[in-house]
Amino acid sequence: MPEAAKHNTKEGFAAFTQYWFDTITYGLETGDSGPLRAASADGCKMCGSYLTSIDEIGNSAGWREAPRWTVIGFISDFIKDANGRMAGQFILEESASAIYSAQGLADKRRAGGRLPGAQAIHAVYGDMSWITVEAGGA
Repeated sequence: MPEAAKHNTKEGFAAFTQYWFDTITYGLETGDSGPLRAASADGCKMCGSYLTSIDEIGNSAGWREAPRWTVIGFISDFIKDANGRMAGQFILEESASAIYSAQGLADKRRAGGRLPGAQAIHAVYGDMSWITVEAGGA
């Protein structure tokens, strides 16, 4: 986790959001879900979906060239909601990606591009780090 993502500031929240997406890419390419698990709360639906995908890749003989996501224009009012969560909104760009079979054939390719509409993340800060509670379309 980058140092900037460890701070309880708007900038830290933005840096953490990029880091959270980076942990997904890392997990999808390596089968190691540890960093994503550490940055995600139990019960986070989007987090759970990616964790399942990572586990499936880890259990298969194939591999992935996972997308790289870039967080653009992150904004947050940096005010906790009634549940103590912070919310942030942003645009997300995705690089091209592919899933390969054990034989090295590309089973599925995605061209990438900008995801439609604004995206959102809800997170809490504690113990010198952020934890994603939920993420997805805003």
